[in-house]
Amino acid sequence: MASDLDLLSEAGIEMIAVIDRLVDGAGVARTKNLLTERSIEVSTYPITTRLLDGDDDEFDKRMTHHFRSAEALGAEQVSITTGAANGLSVSEADALVVGRLNRIAQIVPQTGVKLAVEPVHPFLRTVSYVHTLRHAVDLVSQADRSFVLLDVAHTYWDRHVYRDIEASAPRPTLSASRRSWLPGIGSRRWRGRSVGSRLRR
Repeated sequence: MASDLDLLSEAGIEMIAVIDRLVDGAGVARTKNLLTERSIEVSTYPITTRLLDGDDDEFDKRMTHHFRSAEALGAEQVSITTGAANGLSVSEADALVVGRLNRIAQIVPQTGVKLAVEPVHPFLRTVSYVHTLRHAVDLVSQADRSFVLLDVAHTYWDRHVYRDIEASAPRPTLSASRRSWLPGIGSRRWRGRSVGSRLRR
């Protein structure tokens, strides 16, 4: 991890996303020290636990762990995907996801870290059954303390995405992310920023 962070620092990268499995492997304290030594901040903490994973008790334990880690690293938000529907109808899966989002909402105030649901490209159906901005916004609108993390690399194919961004922007449910491809910690880096009252291109 140190050599990866050195590369990012030399490239002038000041803010990155750090995925949970790498932090768990290195330890939160060591990861924080490595980041601080290089003046790199964490914008987003993507987690590999999915909203449809496991039973409620195990899910709650995982979420508490993830949010505590994100808080320790100074991350602005935890990003999560739903997981595959695995034979459930969309409406059945949606109901379970909204329930899980509301469970996480009990954890969020304890850390100050935001929860972001990320729709992903339809090719990634094992990662999520939510592929459009509209679907993701519908889900978080039914839950407390959650919003949508929009990565246009996942949603470019949706011909309605820009219209949906405009429709969603006035509500506190949407933030945008910028992707760059770099070697090292994971392969994806996001730099989040709030979407204003209109889309800026």
